[in-house]
Amino acid sequence: MNPKEELPEGTPGLLGGMFAVWNDHCGNGVSQQDVHFRTFPAAQVLAEKMWRGKNEMVSYEEFEELCKQMPEAPGVNLLGRVQGEVVLPGQNEELSLNGTDSIATMLPEVGYPYAVEFEINPDKEQNINGILFKGPHSTVYANWENKGKLAFSRDGYTFVFHAATLPAGAWTKVRIEGDHKGTTLYINGEKAERLEGRVKQFYNYTHKRKDKMYMQETLVFPMRQIGDVQNGFRGKLRNIVYYQSFICGKCYLFYFHEKGFIPYFALLNLSNKPDENKTNSTLHAFSLLYSSRFRTE
Repeated sequence: MNPKEELPEGTPGLLGGMFAVWNDHCGNGVSQQDVHFRTFPAAQVLAEKMWRGKNEMVSYEEFEELCKQMPEAPGVNLLGRVQGEVVLPGQNEELSLNGTDSIATMLPEVGYPYAVEFEINPDKEQNINGILFKGPHSTVYANWENKGKLAFSRDGYTFVFHAATLPAGAWTKVRIEGDHKGTTLYINGEKAERLEGRVKQFYNYTHKRKDKMYMQETLVFPMRQIGDVQNGFRGKLRNIVYYQSFICGKCYLFYFHEKGFIPYFALLNLSNKPDENKTNSTLHAFSLLYSSRFRTE
């Protein structure tokens, strides 16, 4: 098998391209934003090819750099890219929340890879599962199940940081880092817990056996509001800051060939105007392999 095999312009039967995400494990924690993160690089490449066709003026490396600068679509930001600098409430002041109030921000959410830092001082009388941060797709909680733990939920899943408890009446420095593989909690500068690679066991009724799947414990950090008017965090916050460095991952595109599943890296040399009268195509589909489960660089 030749990994550098190319499809020349005008390959018979070439009608177009498509890609797919393999996510056949229902209940493994993958979010809609995880799926979007995985598919977006392929959508950019195929959109360029299907619209423009052959392009000898721009190399793939140049195209990849341009992709990092391009938005998803007007009014769409599922990747959670932060445009410009946003000053958050609590960044230069101390916030006091009573559990029934909230503070709006100009930043809906922060996409991975990112880090969010803040100092927190919970009251001794806490709301159970008090909302600390809330966004369009996720929520971060304090005092989860009345145990002083931090937790977050999105897409019907809830994930808990069990390794650390926030003491009431004292300041604690919290740092949460997130990427497309998992989420990490730091307490007072020390790594407390990494949520990644947890194995969930279940019974496979189709094959009548015990089976397992790896959980996807990712978080696009919510930042649209701090606190909540119905069941919010009670206490004080200060020094709330975020850091983000968007990286356009290198995606591997494959095509189905009569010889097997072959990686294909020369998409920008393909024509989008094949001879539709020729039907003996060896190209059936493009597939994107992009995640911790799939192949990345």
